[in-house]
Amino acid sequence: MDKSFVRELTKDSNNAAISTAIAALGKVLNLRLVAEGVETEAQKDLLQNLQCEQMQDYFCWRPQAAEDITKILEKSFSKIAKHSSCVSVSKCSCSLRLSEKEPIR
Repeated sequence: MDKSFVRELTKDSNNAAISTAIAALGKVLNLRLVAEGVETEAQKDLLQNLQCEQMQDYFCWRPQAAEDITKILEKSFSKIAKHSSCVSVSKCSCSLRLSEKEPIR
């Protein structure tokens, strides 16, 4: 769901109606609802009531320094690596490629 709808979700009944229709359409089509531009708890609560499965933006996650994101990604990667020898994204030989030349397996 585009942030232009989410931004005014709690303030504009037309945006709320459009967002409800988007959520209903997505559910009928068996699609996952992802909302962008979530910045307040009120927006989050309304989107959860619409069964929004994923949300993104400042309410969910503030901008981070590159070093901090690298640490977070490395920690997450270690949980999904296929082999214990794959201790980092840059040294993985089995499940993830960062180079455009090598496909993701």
